[in-house]
Amino acid sequence: MASTYDGHVISGLPYTVASVNGRPPSGLVDFDGPCTLTVRLDGQALEIAGVGRVDTDTVRFHQKDHGIDGKDTRVWAIRDSGDGTVVAEAVAAF
Repeated sequence: MASTYDGHVISGLPYTVASVNGRPPSGLVDFDGPCTLTVRLDGQALEIAGVGRVDTDTVRFHQKDHGIDGKDTRVWAIRDSGDGTVVAEAVAAF
C-alpha cells in the first residue's frame, strides 16, 4: 500500500475521510479495529493503515508503518464533522 500524497501531513488540519476499507464511512464504528483509510486534503489523497478505537464521539486511530515491524507512526483523531462528512486530524500522541 503506497501513499499517493506528496506533501507532509499537517497536524491540526481536518483531512476528509474518503473511504474506510474501500467504502465511504457510514459511522465511527467503521473505524474500530484494523482498517485502511483514504484521507484527502487539497485534492490529494493519502492511504493509511492502522488500528482504531472508538471512544464516545471520537476514534483514536494509530497509523502503522508499512514495513515489517508495523510500528506506530502517527495518531489521528477521527470525528463526524456534523455535516455528513468524517474528518481525521493528526494529533500529538503524548
